[in-house]
Amino acid sequence: FDQGTALQPDYSGAWASLASARDNQGMAHAANQAWLRCALTYYHKRDLAQALQLLQRILVRDPGYMDAYIDIAAVLEELHQPAESMRYAVMLLKALQATVPGLPAILAMLPENLLALEAAPLKPEHPELSLRVAQTLNNLGNSAMKLPDFALAEQAYQLAHELAPAQALVSWNLSMLKLGRGDFSAGWQLYEARWDR
Repeated sequence: FDQGTALQPDYSGAWASLASARDNQGMAHAANQAWLRCALTYYHKRDLAQALQLLQRILVRDPGYMDAYIDIAAVLEELHQPAESMRYAVMLLKALQATVPGLPAILAMLPENLLALEAAPLKPEHPELSLRVAQTLNNLGNSAMKLPDFALAEQAYQLAHELAPAQALVSWNLSMLKLGRGDFSAGWQLYEARWDR
């Protein structure tokens, strides 16, 4: 099955077969990784409903699987469900607030219904923690823009940019927000800086 995913990395069936095989071998974490890749193949094919269903199944199997929270928030944001997207982003960020400076200030800006959510039961030893938190903050910023809550979006994008300055999408989102709010100097500087990456 490993060979099948190497030969056809965009074929969801190959990832589903690999995930099932790993489940049968009692390799739950490896199976979740394969299910995540399967969900991402659906995401890239724009079958967002199927991607969301698989990602939610991963969280049922392992409520502490960080990447599932990040990707569910992204899928829900693309499905134009910003409030639901924010729920997943906030649960993840609440779990990491002691680990990442700046998160408590962003969480303090949230409405009461989001503050009442429990933190995700994460294992924050993720090897790319700063990058994954930046992706989550970018998702939160995107959802905040749609509500619209521009102050929250700007804070989320700003911290995401500080955590992962090489992420062009984060820089672009922050630049668009700053340009839209009339901060032309900072907006154009960020907009042009994306070419330097």
